[in-house]
Amino acid sequence: MKELIGKTYEEIEDKFCFDYYLETKDDSLLGKPVDNKKLINSFIEFNKENELKVIKLYDGVIQEINDMDLTEIKNNLALLAENKGVFYDDSDDELATTYGFLCEEYFAEIMQGIIFFFGKEEYVLKFADILKESNIEYHKPEKKSEMGKDMETVLKKLRKLGRNEPCHCGSGKKYKKCCFDKDIKETGKFMKVDDLWEEGYFAETLSPSEIKEKEKTIHMGHDEDMDYNCKKCNKKISAHNKDWHAGMCDGCFNKEFHEGN
Repeated sequence: MKELIGKTYEEIEDKFCFDYYLETKDDSLLGKPVDNKKLINSFIEFNKENELKVIKLYDGVIQEINDMDLTEIKNNLALLAENKGVFYDDSDDELATTYGFLCEEYFAEIMQGIIFFFGKEEYVLKFADILKESNIEYHKPEKKSEMGKDMETVLKKLRKLGRNEPCHCGSGKKYKKCCFDKDIKETGKFMKVDDLWEEGYFAETLSPSEIKEKEKTIHMGHDEDMDYNCKKCNKKISAHNKDWHAGMCDGCFNKEFHEGN
C-alpha cells in the first residue's frame, strides 16, 4: 500500500482493476443543497463490514495511507456531515485536502455534498441500490472504458450556429453581432450547437484530440484545479467549470442558462 503514496486515485483504479464508476449529484446540478447527513449515512450503511484503509489526498494526490478502526471511521464520517471530525478540512486552500476509503473491492472519495465511487461492477451497482433506497440522486454507473462516449456522440451531432440566431453566450444579440468574430479568430470555425442550448446546457465544436483532453475534466469536482477565472465575474473556477460550464462559476452559469427558463 505504501507504494501508492505520491500516486493519484487513477493509479488506485488501475492497481485494483476497478472498472466501474459512480458519482452522486451535487447541489449545482440538483438546484438545492445536498442532504450531507443522508449522503454519508448511505455510505456507512453500504459499508457495514469491509475493513477500510484511510487515504489522505491533496489535490488528488495520495499523501498518507492509514489504518483506522471501522467504528472510528464511521464516527468521523458522521461528524463530517456536520463539518466536524478528522475528515473535515476547514482550510481556505483551493487545493483542498480530501479523504478516500479503500478496500479490495472499491475506493470511495467522500466530501461534503458528493461521493466519487470507483470499484468492481458488483460493488458499484450495490452502492447504487443503497443510494436509490435512500432517495439520493446519482449519475448512472459507467464502465470506465465507456466514460465520455455519450458526450462524444453529442458532439458529433452538433450543427453550425446560424449567423442570425441568438449568440451562444446568452447576450441576446445575434451571433454575427456578438461572438462570431471571436470564435472564428480563436477556432477558425462557427460555434456548433444543438437543442441542448435550449435546455440550458452548452457544447462546443471540438477536434478528436480536444474531446479526449476535455474528457479528463468531466468528472472532476467543482473545487479541483482552481487555476482559471469565471469569464463573467472573474471568480476562481475549476478545470471542470472551464470545460463544462462554459467557462463560468456555478452561480454565473446557473444565472446565464437556468434562471427564468
